[in-house]
Amino acid sequence: MGLRRVALTAALAVPLCVPASPALAQDLDDARSAAKRAASRYVERYEVELPVEDWSARCRRAGDERWVCRVSGRDGECSGTLRLVEAASGSLRRGRTFIACGSATVQPRAL
Repeated sequence: MGLRRVALTAALAVPLCVPASPALAQDLDDARSAAKRAASRYVERYEVELPVEDWSARCRRAGDERWVCRVSGRDGECSGTLRLVEAASGSLRRGRTFIACGSATVQPRAL
């Protein structure tokens, strides 16, 4: 009885790891890259110069064709959230965007 309990406990304690498919990992990389480019272009409209490489992005799926990304510019100078929507062509387009730089909030615009 004791051996069965140990074996069952050990089997339940091992986390189930399902490897992420390469397609999902590529989609996430594409979303991060698109979010960095979109954030850089967005703040550039307001005369804030932060190149793409100075941005970091954390993205998550928000449906079949949407992503929500949290972006942060160099040393936290600018940060915010933006949405990406998959176009019919498969590319990602920026949607609703809220980014603040320093004490100024860059006004949201949706495409």
